[in-house]
Amino acid sequence: MKENIFQNILAKEILARFEESQMIAIVHRSSMLAEVNREVKVVFKRVGMTMLDRYGRATIEKALTNTKYISIMPLFKVSEAIIVSPEAKVDVLLKTLKKTPQLTLMGK
Repeated sequence: MKENIFQNILAKEILARFEESQMIAIVHRSSMLAEVNREVKVVFKRVGMTMLDRYGRATIEKALTNTKYISIMPLFKVSEAIIVSPEAKVDVLLKTLKKTPQLTLMGK
């Protein structure tokens, strides 16, 4: 099988985000319009967090294999997103998720 260079670049980006973050939350994304998705990303950005939702399972698996994060792979099944933050602000995360019914916290 031919190696996908773009997937390798994305995997490195994911791993870098994991390593520079103090808080990583995995959320299930219910179906939502693209406009709503963008608004949700803006809400998280305002509180100093970033929502990553454009990565497929294979890319995430490539990023996390042979790292300390491999144990969270079972959380990535269908439609998940990753919320990362340079600071551990669990209270802010929970408050923001409460206002965002399209996202369900699976792990942090």
